[in-house]
Amino acid sequence: KPQQVPIINMLYIHALTLCCGLLASTERSVAKEDSACPSNFIFLNGSGLSGGAGNDTLTGILSAADCCAHCTAAPNCSAFTYHPAGGHSARVCSLWTLPGQPHHSDGAISASSVPIPGPGPAPSPPTPPATLPPIPPVHPPLGFKPNIVLIMTDDQDVELDSLDAMPKLRSLVGNVGATHRHWYVNTPVCCPSRTETLSGRYHHNLRDAPGPEWSLSGCGDEPVGHSHPCGCMRVNTSRVFEEHHYGDYLRSSGYRTGYFGKYLNPPAMDPYCHNKSTKVPGWDEFYGMCITAYYDVPWVTSEGNIEKTGSAPEEYTTSIIGNKTVDFIRRAALNPTVPFFVSAATRAPHEPQTPAPWYESAFPEVKNLVTPAFNATGMGHVPWLQNQRPLSVSEAASYDKVFADRWRTLLSVDDLVEAVVHELADANLLSKTFIFYTSDHGFHLGHLRLGPGKSHFYEFDSRVPMLISGPGISAGSTPTFAAGNVDLAPTFLALAGVTKPLQMDGRSILPVLLQNKTTERWRTMYPIEYSGLLGWPKDGGRINDCPNNTYRSMRILDPSTKENAIFSEYTTVSDYSYDEPNYHEFYDIDQDPYQLNNTWESIPVETQQVLLHQLEALWGCRGETCP
Repeated sequence: KPQQVPIINMLYIHALTLCCGLLASTERSVAKEDSACPSNFIFLNGSGLSGGAGNDTLTGILSAADCCAHCTAAPNCSAFTYHPAGGHSARVCSLWTLPGQPHHSDGAISASSVPIPGPGPAPSPPTPPATLPPIPPVHPPLGFKPNIVLIMTDDQDVELDSLDAMPKLRSLVGNVGATHRHWYVNTPVCCPSRTETLSGRYHHNLRDAPGPEWSLSGCGDEPVGHSHPCGCMRVNTSRVFEEHHYGDYLRSSGYRTGYFGKYLNPPAMDPYCHNKSTKVPGWDEFYGMCITAYYDVPWVTSEGNIEKTGSAPEEYTTSIIGNKTVDFIRRAALNPTVPFFVSAATRAPHEPQTPAPWYESAFPEVKNLVTPAFNATGMGHVPWLQNQRPLSVSEAASYDKVFADRWRTLLSVDDLVEAVVHELADANLLSKTFIFYTSDHGFHLGHLRLGPGKSHFYEFDSRVPMLISGPGISAGSTPTFAAGNVDLAPTFLALAGVTKPLQMDGRSILPVLLQNKTTERWRTMYPIEYSGLLGWPKDGGRINDCPNNTYRSMRILDPSTKENAIFSEYTTVSDYSYDEPNYHEFYDIDQDPYQLNNTWESIPVETQQVLLHQLEALWGCRGETCP
């Protein structure tokens, strides 16, 4: 486990980071050191070994010869990989019972006393099989298949106290159930986050394949009918994926399924939004946005047809989504022996944060919540962020209306929650229904001199609301274990008594949530990943996203060591495999809750190497290998 380190309030200035944040490496190669090894060891310079059996990792090893000595002294060790100083996992020695396939790794030295498997083809993002795998029969944990309701907003924060605008949600769901304190999204931007939620898979297992299109900027959210060179915000949302999300598994297990509102962004909706009777797979009833807006929206129906709604007050999209959700529940209640899943996914409070006419004058005195991160440059942030100019008086003042309008849009979502709960109560279904309320990512508004938006690993963008009510959940509880959006799909399947598919990376939270088990056996790290979408501003304007806003991070929450931190590694979007990371940030959240002072340079080198090794392993996990 990474050791606790103090926060040091000093600004570390590195001459080589002023332009692009590159960290120099003092050692780039190590000579072959086979003379100290037995003659039966076959050496591979510049290669690592992956996928082997019986891996044991040692840190602080000074040479390949020492690594070989550890291998020959260890029982059953037949191969090793040594990473010298200067690499991702500097001075790390990995011992293997059986070697895996070799792969390129700058500066690494590997050797084996047994035959090494030949290298396979270059890895690509895994795709599920063309047909659903057989689902072994299991029993629902509650003895019955409960109904499941998921309500998801767009761009809803925790840090700016958005839940204060929603007293009905807090009363009808939070007070009778749980309000999770550490719920995160794997990727804090729309389409990747929603794809991860549907599939239960992490961003690194859903990314588009590497190629010329991968490095393009300013793409990924084109309207329906246009070309989509970056996929859906650099995510593969192929039909194969579409047929292997939680909705399809629930439907196959006997659930009646419905989805109403924002599904995925337009690039992923393109196959279904041309009025050609192409159905969105996995749903008995579907009414999804082809563009995401508050008015004047074309919707794709269950039959794959297009219906358009206009700009009349009753065509406010939150109202449409709420009414269709309530109607679905009302009709499903007529056959209570068939469980149902339904999702209501709103545009609110996403920009342009248009409130319903009847709430336009609400919150007349509300202004932007100014935290210590507002208009702050911080200390030691990645250079392109730290060098942002301060917010002007007019910029800061404009955020007051943005803030108030976001709250006003959430009043309609609060009405939706109330209507759903009342419909369930009228049908006598509350005791058999779980309600999950969350958002696809958070939001910043002047934090660290960023304009309105998302896409960063900091708490204001990655931590989102999660309120859960249902049978067996303690009223007013506040879970704190590290969980997030990829855990929803496995949790829904667990409630239904469906075995988690092998490709899902997330975990069901039911053992912790329902059985009040300690968090000792739960994960202590949750990954946060993002691939920059936008280019550099041509007019020298404010940067909210850029090619160098590409990172892999881990949110550390370890109750055994009381570790509460964020660690992140930056690169540029063209560096698909993170071969040349250019900046690191570390924040102790207990000491620095607003992530203002990067303390990476004050951490002992040995602890840095442990963190880097843990991050590499987390970023490379798939399915059951994920914590």
